[in-house]
Amino acid sequence: LHLLDGAPADARQLAWILGDRGAVTRLLRGQCMRTRYALFDELGAALQLPGDPAEAWSDLAAPLGELDWLARRSSPPAAHVLVVIAASLTLVAEPAEFAEFCRTLVDVAGRRATEVEVGVPIPLHVVLADDPVGLAALRVRLAADQAEFREVTGWTPQEPAVVRERSARAEF
Repeated sequence: LHLLDGAPADARQLAWILGDRGAVTRLLRGQCMRTRYALFDELGAALQLPGDPAEAWSDLAAPLGELDWLARRSSPPAAHVLVVIAASLTLVAEPAEFAEFCRTLVDVAGRRATEVEVGVPIPLHVVLADDPVGLAALRVRLAADQAEFREVTGWTPQEPAVVRERSARAEF
């Protein structure tokens, strides 16, 4: 688990940069994951999981362990990265589920780092992004659940270079 102090646009930019460097990234919306069922639904949509949303944490662990179908390239990705925007809103309606959410992610990431059949492991990283107030709340929740995390450091969002070209479409 990684914490990122930043606005949603900053989190999107980090995901884009990581994707440009070989990671497969997916954005998740914390405001759409206030309950366990909503979290399963958002993850299912973002990861394009087949079938109905998961109903238990164990149902979610299996597909998170194998995200091979997300890579649309011939070589394996450098990593799979889930970026949760407005992460402090994740499971706020069911706070007791937050510990199980963290435990599931950490367990899956640990298994992916050690269980390799062929080649090198493909790590799973989860970035919880929010503003300073949201991150303070997340730190309290993570500490209460004894979940380990790292701060994302050494990265500063940058203004995107905008190239304005004249559109071939008619202007009204």
